[in-house]
Amino acid sequence: CRPKTSASANRLGGQGGYESKDRYKDISITFANVPNIHSVRDARDKLVHLAAQTPTRNSHHSSTTWNSIHADLALSTLTTCDSDHDDATPVGGNFNDDEARHIGKIDLCWHAAIEDTKWLLFVRRILAAGWDVAYKVHRFRSRVLVHCSHGWDRTSQVVSLAQLLLVGETRTLRG
Repeated sequence: CRPKTSASANRLGGQGGYESKDRYKDISITFANVPNIHSVRDARDKLVHLAAQTPTRNSHHSSTTWNSIHADLALSTLTTCDSDHDDATPVGGNFNDDEARHIGKIDLCWHAAIEDTKWLLFVRRILAAGWDVAYKVHRFRSRVLVHCSHGWDRTSQVVSLAQLLLVGETRTLRG
């Protein structure tokens, strides 16, 4: 589940690492790059903080406010929300031109700020790892060993998702 660099570092430090291909026949090792629970929690906290800072239509947050939110969250400096985005307009609503440009800037910054939290990236990685396990079990009838360094966060997330995908009863009110 974890990144290969983490597994390799643990292997070098004598703290496990990952399975050896020499011990198994017809094995493939996949590293899903799922971050540890602390990184996922930090990303969630950044998302919650961002949601609490969200300007509404009636507020007059400037691009400076959004830049300070980026700084507060210790987000990437690749995204800037300045006045260069004058052509940004929101979809729908009855807005005058100034309101539309203002809201369009907020939309651009909002989406960039969400991406910068890494929450969506981490969720995508966890979902992809669960899908990969379920696909290999269902399509190829493969036996799959899933483990991480401690087995209490990434492992349980991935195998639980795989079970949800594989067993229809787990996706019902009754199941």
